[in-house]
Amino acid sequence: MVNKPLFVVGIGASAGGLDALKEFFASIKNGFESVSFVVAQHVSPSHKSMLVQLIEKETSLTVSEAIHNQSLKSATIYITPPNHQIDIVDGKIQLTRSGNEIGPKPSVDRLFESLSKDKKDRSIGVILSGTGSDGTDGIYHIKRYKGLVLSQQPDSAKYDGMPVSAIDSGNVDIVDTPSKLWSHIKDHIEEFESNISYEPVSEEEEQIEVIYNLLSRRTGTDFAQYKTSTIFRRLDKRIASLGLKDLNEYLSYLEGNKDEINELYDTLLIGYTYFMRDEEAFKSLRISLQTVFEKKADNEALRIWVPGCASGEEAYSIAIILSEYFKKNIKGRQVQIFATDIDEHAIDAARKGIFDARALVNLPDNLVDKYFLKSGDRFEISKQLRSMILFSRHDLAQNPPFLRLDVITCRNVLIYFNNDLQKHIIPLFHHALRTEGILFLGKSETIGNNTDLFAVHDSKNRIYLKKYRPDARKSALIQYKTNRILGSKPAKKNQKIRSQMP
Repeated sequence: MVNKPLFVVGIGASAGGLDALKEFFASIKNGFESVSFVVAQHVSPSHKSMLVQLIEKETSLTVSEAIHNQSLKSATIYITPPNHQIDIVDGKIQLTRSGNEIGPKPSVDRLFESLSKDKKDRSIGVILSGTGSDGTDGIYHIKRYKGLVLSQQPDSAKYDGMPVSAIDSGNVDIVDTPSKLWSHIKDHIEEFESNISYEPVSEEEEQIEVIYNLLSRRTGTDFAQYKTSTIFRRLDKRIASLGLKDLNEYLSYLEGNKDEINELYDTLLIGYTYFMRDEEAFKSLRISLQTVFEKKADNEALRIWVPGCASGEEAYSIAIILSEYFKKNIKGRQVQIFATDIDEHAIDAARKGIFDARALVNLPDNLVDKYFLKSGDRFEISKQLRSMILFSRHDLAQNPPFLRLDVITCRNVLIYFNNDLQKHIIPLFHHALRTEGILFLGKSETIGNNTDLFAVHDSKNRIYLKKYRPDARKSALIQYKTNRILGSKPAKKNQKIRSQMP
């Protein structure tokens, strides 16, 4: 058993933060064995805090008020006492009485900066509900040391000042509701640990390497570049659905059933979406598309790319927006929507354009009547919309991007990629877009540290505008060529494998 250093999760909150803290800690059921939590919530210096008692009711973790010079322990939540500043130094809590310094107390910025210097890439910062911008400077330091930063989704916060400020800085990796943040942290920790060299677990290593190689030959896709925790969760579900005991039994089954690799592939890529997923975000996109239209010449084509389109709902949603809301402006204009995915089955389904009622839940009846033909309990998309979209197979990690694009909408795709692949994709999107082109991401996705490539246009709805950077094209091409030269590769020999997934 390897004695691994602690991860430390620093949590900053202010007004409205109590509910968010309770929701966050109530969601932590497992995976906290090597994690310590430090909470800095703004309170009045004279306030008698009941936070320890309130949080204790929500969790099985140990909860205590922080004590000066106390060593951090795993599975423990430390609450900063009122009228104190808190720092983490050499794995210990350092408390100092707040003086007349300007700013909220305790300072989230100060906690995060000290945490980042002490724990480096094992530091994790979480921004919850609060007014102002405390924490925004601090997360810069966590990212500088390659730690992880998460923020509460602004529309789920009682006060969104701190989350919005943090997200707008471009230094937030993941945005979600408090109850879902822990699952992202746990995924990050599992992936981090899986990339560290341990003593070989030879049998499991060989098994997973066989599976990766079979998948690579079947698809041409390097699943080693996908989030390890996601792959193993899906793999575990497949094993359970077959009534098998473990990875060893599954590999035997896989070798004796030639069609199983296809079933596994479909399980890994399975996703469910629907039309106009997140209605408010699509309303914001419609306004952004109108701006693009106004800047284009009459004879200039509008070019849109939807990578990771799955069964086509998002691509068709874009087509509906263009056809319905811009019907007067779009007349005579050439519109090119490229919708791509690595899953050939999903592409075939998208081309057919036949959906069940669940997928149409966000569409008003008049649009359903106008753009769909009902047949039994299924709905077929109109030929008019189908003619606007070119569906094709494409691997974001391996194939070159479409170019001279006005819009890229890539929603809820990046969350499945590990950090290295995300660092490859975002500059590639920048290269593919025209200057001031639109990048539309999912609610739990951001551009990360790429603030030199994209400007925030609508932080709440994850809409970004491409910045002009003359050296970015060369950088993106180098990354793409490097990825092509390396090609698909199996899991590393020293990678630790988990067959039990949450």
